Amino acid sequence: STALPSDRRPTRLRKSNQHPEFAYAVLDDTTGKLLEYRDLLKGPDRHKWYDGGSKEFARLRICSNYRPQKEDPYRVRFTIGGNLINYVGETYTPVADLTTAKLLLNSVLSTKGAKF
Repeated sequence: STALPSDRRPTRLRKSNQHPEFAYAVLDDTTGKLLEYRDLLKGPDRHKWYDGGSKEFARLRICSNYRPQKEDPYRVRFTIGGNLINYVGETYTPVADLTTAKLLLNSVLSTKGAKF
């Protein structure tokens, strides 16, 4: 699916481009304040927000690993499937091409006293 043009997105999302720190906040109609998830869990609809959060957390995959050589050997991270994300930006990490790598290595090897 494609993203809606900025003029067709809900007002809250259009405004979030100007203030990215509020991109995932919910506007409270009674107070006019923007509430984050931690604030919503303290409000009158906290059970609804807790249930919604529980469903989202259940979709996460929890990966754990034991790395005895590390200072903190117990490693845990949350991941989600890449096929579940609708992201319109670049989805790869740019790397140097072979020519750049050869130039770098040649420069180090041909310079007396150089270290890599």
